[in-house]
Amino acid sequence: MKPSRRTSDGGSPSWADTLDRVSGRNARLLEKLSLLLQIDEMERIETDEMELCRGLLGVLVSQFDGENCSIMLCDEGGQHLELRAVADCVEEEGKTFGPGVWPGKQFRVGEGIAGRVAASGEAMHVPDADGEPAFIPLADSPVRIGSLICFPLRVKGETIGVLNVSHREPRAFTVDTERTVQLMASRIAHMLTVNFLLRELRESESRFRAVFDEAESGMALCDLEGRVVDSNAAMQKMLGHNAAELAGASYAALMGLDDGSPILRGLLDGARKSFEKDVRWRRKDGALVRGRLLLSLLRDAAGAPVRILAALQDVPEPKTSEARYRGLFDRTSDAAFVADTATGILLDANRRAQDLLGRTR
Repeated sequence: MKPSRRTSDGGSPSWADTLDRVSGRNARLLEKLSLLLQIDEMERIETDEMELCRGLLGVLVSQFDGENCSIMLCDEGGQHLELRAVADCVEEEGKTFGPGVWPGKQFRVGEGIAGRVAASGEAMHVPDADGEPAFIPLADSPVRIGSLICFPLRVKGETIGVLNVSHREPRAFTVDTERTVQLMASRIAHMLTVNFLLRELRESESRFRAVFDEAESGMALCDLEGRVVDSNAAMQKMLGHNAAELAGASYAALMGLDDGSPILRGLLDGARKSFEKDVRWRRKDGALVRGRLLLSLLRDAAGAPVRILAALQDVPEPKTSEARYRGLFDRTSDAAFVADTATGILLDANRRAQDLLGRTR
């Protein structure tokens, strides 16, 4: 049955009324979609935490009916909230603050609206700030707050901060606005977390690179098939090849091993945690060198194998004459001594001499 075009106090809405409602709903959906697309576009841009916060708030105030937006993050101890970024409808680019830089009031977790949201992990919509006992106005702030929406920024059940959206007029926000802020808070929390992880990853890679490059032992990163991906200067010197010549080469061939596949399988299958072996290899100039090879499996945060680290330590060739003398000295059936010719003091005695005298070295 088609809806009636007539309107009355108890009658059906007109076609015009229905069209207006549908158009309004579609317009709100398009606004949300536009916000999400702009925020997702920022996720593709590699930037630091403060610039990310600035950009996110700039998107919100330019497309939103809130006059003022801010992001507050928990400090390292999780005891206080620090203002990290703020933007308003006049100055959309906003301002950012590094950790501990904000000169204004720091809210304890549990204090004020933002502190309560951070402590409980539950959002708060304050339609009239003047009538809310928990609201703490800032005396030195030029921003007039009549109504406020505050959502927690949560990741895996943990609150890392809060998103605040305010307006100078009381009751300025609708239920639809509240839902939009909730959606934005979820996306912002995700992006901040990804940004934190990327920063930690870059710092970890930087530390590893410093150790890798400066190590006195030869070091090479290999793929899971044993091909060299990267090598340090010490490894290049020990093998007599530059980085370009080593890239893509088999570690087994470089180390003089007939077949490195069983070793790799043992590492990848978990049968071995590491592999260690004395090896002899021929340098590019033809010189035969000996050393000790150590292979270790590197895994990602999820425990999946990603690289094999090969470390090579130089082991000097033993002095042939000294080794031969030591063998004869220890194996002879006659008692043998080594003495200082100037003082006559005994310096060494073989096993036969020790047995005859009943004394150890």
